[in-house]
Amino acid sequence: MVNWTKEQEQAIYTAGSDMLVAAAAGSGKTAVLVERIIQKLINKENPVDIDTLLVVTFTNAAAQEMRNRVGLALEKALAEDPASAHLKKQLSLLQRASISTLHSFCLDVVRQYAYLLDVDPAFRIANDMEIDLIKQDVIADLFEEWYGKEGEEQAQFFDVVDRFSSDRSDVEVENLVLDLYTFAMQNPWPVKWLDELADVYDVKEAVDEEELEWLTIIKREVRGQLTAIEQEAKSALELTENPEGPYQYAEAIEADIAMIWEAKANSETWDDLQAYISGSSFKALSRKKMECSEEIKDKVKKLRDSYKKRWKDMKDGWFTRNLANHMEDMHELAPVIKQLTEVVKEFKERFAQQKKEKAIVDFSDLEHHCLALLVDNDSGNENPLPSNVARHFKQKFTEVLVDEYQDTNLVQETILGLISDREGNGNMFMVGDVKQSIYRFRHAEPSLFIHKYKQFHDPNDPGQRIDLSSNFRSREQVLIGANYLFRQILDESLGEINYDRDAELIYANKSYDSFPYESPEPELLIIDRETDEETEADTDEENFADLEKAQLEARAYARKIREWTGQDGARPLQVFDKSTGTVRNFQYRDVVILMRSMTWTPTIVDELKKQGIPVYAELATGYFEAIEIKVMLSLLKVIDNPRQDIPLASVLHSPIVAMNEEELASIRLADKSHGYYDALLAYKKQHTNDLAEKATKFLNLLESFRIASRQGALSELIWSIYRETGYYDFVGGMPGGRQRQANLRALYDRARGYETTSFRGLFRFLRFIERMEERGEDLGAARALSEQEDVIRIMTIHKSKGLEFPVVILGGVDKQFNMQDLKQRYLLHKDLGLASKYIDPIKRITYPTLLYYAFQKEKQRELLAEEMRVLYVALTRAKEKLVMVGNVASYEKKQKKWEKVLDHPEWVMPEHFRMEAKSYLDWVGPALIRHQSSEVLRAEDVNEVVNNEVRMDPSNWSISIMHGSELANLEDVVNKEDINLKENIQQWEALELRNADLDAEVDEKLSYEYPYTQAAASRAKQTVTEIKRQRELKDEYSSDQLVQTSRAPIVKRPLFMQKNKTITPAEKGTAMHTVMQHIPLMKTWTKAEVERFAERLVDKEILTADEAEIIDGRVIEEFFKTEIGALMLNASEVSREVPFSLALSAKEVYATWTSDVDEQVLVQGVIDCVIPVEDGVLIVDYKTDAIQKEVTDEVMEQLKERYRTQMDLYRQAIERIWKKPVKSVYLYYFSKELLVEVPK
Repeated sequence: MVNWTKEQEQAIYTAGSDMLVAAAAGSGKTAVLVERIIQKLINKENPVDIDTLLVVTFTNAAAQEMRNRVGLALEKALAEDPASAHLKKQLSLLQRASISTLHSFCLDVVRQYAYLLDVDPAFRIANDMEIDLIKQDVIADLFEEWYGKEGEEQAQFFDVVDRFSSDRSDVEVENLVLDLYTFAMQNPWPVKWLDELADVYDVKEAVDEEELEWLTIIKREVRGQLTAIEQEAKSALELTENPEGPYQYAEAIEADIAMIWEAKANSETWDDLQAYISGSSFKALSRKKMECSEEIKDKVKKLRDSYKKRWKDMKDGWFTRNLANHMEDMHELAPVIKQLTEVVKEFKERFAQQKKEKAIVDFSDLEHHCLALLVDNDSGNENPLPSNVARHFKQKFTEVLVDEYQDTNLVQETILGLISDREGNGNMFMVGDVKQSIYRFRHAEPSLFIHKYKQFHDPNDPGQRIDLSSNFRSREQVLIGANYLFRQILDESLGEINYDRDAELIYANKSYDSFPYESPEPELLIIDRETDEETEADTDEENFADLEKAQLEARAYARKIREWTGQDGARPLQVFDKSTGTVRNFQYRDVVILMRSMTWTPTIVDELKKQGIPVYAELATGYFEAIEIKVMLSLLKVIDNPRQDIPLASVLHSPIVAMNEEELASIRLADKSHGYYDALLAYKKQHTNDLAEKATKFLNLLESFRIASRQGALSELIWSIYRETGYYDFVGGMPGGRQRQANLRALYDRARGYETTSFRGLFRFLRFIERMEERGEDLGAARALSEQEDVIRIMTIHKSKGLEFPVVILGGVDKQFNMQDLKQRYLLHKDLGLASKYIDPIKRITYPTLLYYAFQKEKQRELLAEEMRVLYVALTRAKEKLVMVGNVASYEKKQKKWEKVLDHPEWVMPEHFRMEAKSYLDWVGPALIRHQSSEVLRAEDVNEVVNNEVRMDPSNWSISIMHGSELANLEDVVNKEDINLKENIQQWEALELRNADLDAEVDEKLSYEYPYTQAAASRAKQTVTEIKRQRELKDEYSSDQLVQTSRAPIVKRPLFMQKNKTITPAEKGTAMHTVMQHIPLMKTWTKAEVERFAERLVDKEILTADEAEIIDGRVIEEFFKTEIGALMLNASEVSREVPFSLALSAKEVYATWTSDVDEQVLVQGVIDCVIPVEDGVLIVDYKTDAIQKEVTDEVMEQLKERYRTQMDLYRQAIERIWKKPVKSVYLYYFSKELLVEVPK
């Protein structure tokens, strides 16, 4: 029985209104969601049917897991109450229940109501490759058409291209159109969003500043900077008032503060503020001599230099021009933006038309098609009303449950709003954690969660908010350490939400208390790379300054891992195992190394492998750089067009052809004036040596591949290349062969995926790959590792979301955030629209507009808020141990920067300080420098300066600073073995690798024999009919054991192509069996009656006319005159064409079976006729074999022996399955009207 917390119980049982469950990391939100569903189903007072619930998950895997959990709970409840019809009904409805991703729900809705849309109901979802290819075609055709226009339309389009393209191509304009389209489709009303883009630029001259949202943003930023400047100025002034301070500087600093106050007073009107700041200047510091501390004097100067730089940056950036000048630039850009949106809208229409013609949709279409069905066409976009379809779903679903609500986008929110109860108190149950909303780059909108989080906290709002803060994942020190950091980092002004008591993580997994940890405190390891003259001196030893940052960090990781494994003599780290309820020794797979991005990963992997540590990383790049993929793509290019010199030379030099440099040069000399392919042909004609033979062989192979590329599937061509060149097997023998073969298989799989699209052909596939490479995109290396292997895993923080690991190393905490998106020529924002730099194509100048600055600052805030949430996800993955590692160019400089927050009186660090962060370390370092256990981070004891509550926080930290030189000259575990191997090879000496302890194990493994070899070579299923057919071809010397089935090759033309259509003996036999199966056993039959009956079978399409013609009615007439025929006519019930499946011992089936391990073989067959008699049954099997010889005793014996095995199997089947004795088994030969009894 699960012991739910009070808050969890509220979340499970509370009903009657909208509910938002803010579930912190590790709080069991999925378990709560599943339990809520189960309790609604098994509630005896007010039970609901599972198909009246809509459960929306973030992934298909999560949906299936939830379905499985609900199924298990229902089975358990049904076991306790077997008579419950309601529970039985829920189990039957489970697979049809609406438990899915929102995309899957939209898919079902669109398929169900496709007739209301202009959509082919048989549409399919296109993959990314196909969509990308269609986009390329559409935009190429669109631009070609616009270039061909004349007059004003062409001039307007050229204006767009001139402003947004580079000198070389218009690819940047194409990308802008595609970006705008993608961004627009994330809005419920994409055309409306596009139309409003130009409105931002078309500003009225007499507009009120308060109406300009972007100007409000800039004013907010100015006020923030002025506050930061004032704080630094006051800090400087306090230092001048110190008894040892530079008191002569006070006058100038007081003047600075007065200037700041004056600027704040002018901040209501932009032009007043611009005029004041642009005309401002700082008073010079006094040059009078004074007795003071040089250290304090230097601090004052640095503080003043800092805030003067802030002021100058604002002055030179935002205040160089007045508002009227900025408005003029925007008015000039307005028609350009208008024309740009027209191009985007036309692209949208053409793209939609292409998808419609091909009967395909993408995931964005699913959402918008579904939305179109759910919205009443007569209602506006501002307040969309539900359609009849939406009202149907409103009535159907008693509750809408949404998992991972923080990752919902605007379109999805609109859909959910239309199908849920919006008239009453609501019926939505939303679960999530906005602190883990890290998919803004996929257009997830955390503001939706935040809005409801605040709204439902209002006691006057019917919606309810429940905070699940109890964490059942991590040890206490991990949790209170994370709380300590985020209380100082996260707040509403920058992180979009306050990290208050409701948001903090609460330790709840008390089972850890029974197994205390030796060193549970989180760790921060800083590697200082600062150099001096001594370290830079030339020595034979490895210099740490020459090592990459990733190498240094990897060596630090290796040191920690070896310590945890006990390789350095210490006791291995003890890890709590939930499955056993006790602790065990640390294993490699207990550790994950989390990175913000994977750019350092290849270096880290190499370094860890050198240290003898098994490691695996699933890279998202590097696929096209793999040598085996480069060679294959080159070969495919040559197959497509052999007159490509570089790909051709690449293939010839590769292991596929294996020409060396001299041979390649010889070919080139055969024809210097033409392409390399012509030179290869010329060399083949001019010479008869080994190289010419090699060239001939390759050219013949190439020609066969070229023919195959035109006639067959691309995937088949690729696999044919692998097989015929042996390249797949070759790369398997190279270092990393397993991964290389996985990459080649992935190329084959991608080719198959390409063929499932509406595109065909080698050229289009290669063009698609080239476009990916041009855009700098890549594919991840193929996966070549199972989940359970004992290796260190490296993954991105995003990839780790939803997972947990005993030990987490957060690496690269000093790596700078990716701010490149803030420096592009244009910026996009869901609410603000499009901001472009001012571009003058004639003067060839560009500069940021005030609108651009506003977008830039708003997006910077959103980016930093996202990075805070990403950091939160990373820290909360750890169950038992958390280690953060970073390296800095100079710790001394970092220290001085971090010490600026020591005297900050509040828990949350100053907003401007957090805004200036470039990495996670810029948040973590200053937060920890204020902690009591961080003496190593501070230059001196400053306890009296730090806020006492912050300093005395109960969290414990292990902080260390390591100089980079400590990680140089480490002994490579792998290299040591490599050196020994190299020396032995050079000396032609045997390498002694024997280990007496392992000899027995090695011998055992090498002498191992698979016990099921014979079973693997023998069929597990045999069909008696097939065996009979094979026996018909055998002579009297053939074996009578059951043999493996085989099919004769097709050597004749199909029947419809034959001039003289003839019935084969086998087909004649089938026709006779068909008549005997269907003929009524009510009377004796004459020849004419049998033939008329055959004609009726033709009318019923049981026989063909040709088959009916060859039915010999006479032999059937004669059969019914026999004793056995009469017995059939007089029997009360006769079973005909009786199928059976019989399991027999392999020793019974295969006479040559010698294995000690017996197996079961499934034998299947059909018995022609079973006649009941007293105390048993008779079996009759019809034969249409032609018996040429006179029927003698010898012939009779041969006939019996030919079918004895078959008849014995029939006998066994009836006796074992029907449980009735078989009295006799007969063969009836129609050709001789002969009845033969086959004894046992």
